[in-house]
Amino acid sequence: MMLPLPIRAFVGWRFNCQSLEYMKSELAKVLESYLNIAKEFDENQLHQQVRVPKSVGVNKNMQEWSIAMILEHNIKVNELIQHTVTQLAHGKDIKASSLEEIRAQVMPSEQKNASQITEDFKASVLCFTKLIETELVDIDLKNTKTSQHMLFGDFNAHQWSAMFVFHLKIHLKQARQVQRKLS
Repeated sequence: MMLPLPIRAFVGWRFNCQSLEYMKSELAKVLESYLNIAKEFDENQLHQQVRVPKSVGVNKNMQEWSIAMILEHNIKVNELIQHTVTQLAHGKDIKASSLEEIRAQVMPSEQKNASQITEDFKASVLCFTKLIETELVDIDLKNTKTSQHMLFGDFNAHQWSAMFVFHLKIHLKQARQVQRKLS
């Protein structure tokens, strides 16, 4: 379900206005916030599912997640976005997936222990940060091919990079709600 054109245009414009330096700075802050939340709780608490209100980016299937589930979801989304950014930056086409396909790919399984999920989450954020600092630093990410986001329409590699940060911030709000309920 694509959002109305004025919203899509605004989001695309807003993401294009963000510098890579701003994104890297925000990634460092967001990562620190997630890690601080995870440090507060033991293994059982990190897997304890807590119901939070529906909010932007948190649909009904995501309202009763644990912190470990939020981190695992973020790992999966981070990997998808990193792949998309890399492919677009190198001139490759990306086949659009349906909303159902994407949701199936990014739902948490809770197969791993919480400390491993936390480490994997940290690694996924640091890997993306390194990607935009090194491999993609000399590529004009605003002038790449585009790939369709399921809600916001076509994004270039720069806009997908901003989406990486935006997505983490959405679920950070959710993680903070879970944190408050567990405390």
